[in-house]
Amino acid sequence: MANKKTSYDIELAWELMSNIERAVWGTTLTLHVEDDDGGLGAADAAVVRLREVADLRSPRPEPEYEAARAGFYMEYEEFAVWYGVAYRIRHYKSRARWVLPTPEQTKAAYERYAMSRNDFY
Repeated sequence: MANKKTSYDIELAWELMSNIERAVWGTTLTLHVEDDDGGLGAADAAVVRLREVADLRSPRPEPEYEAARAGFYMEYEEFAVWYGVAYRIRHYKSRARWVLPTPEQTKAAYERYAMSRNDFY
């Protein structure tokens, strides 16, 4: 990851990690504390590798289903803006594998959202 990390960068990365990622990161950092960078490079690399190999997924549903479960209505235009941001937040850990949804994918997600709203009514 970055060569020079501030304590803010490390704290933010820590908050965004799952529990297993925190355990791997902390253990690797401790094992490599004598490295030139204090083990930060090795710890970051271990988490990146864990994400690649384990393909960990949050138990949270996709954003359109979370919005449906929340129970409020959004017009398509509002949904499209929100969905792009929510999708990035939801899939930030798998950066190498995801791209922003296309307009067609966003429309399909809106349809799933609209249909699912009835499931949680």
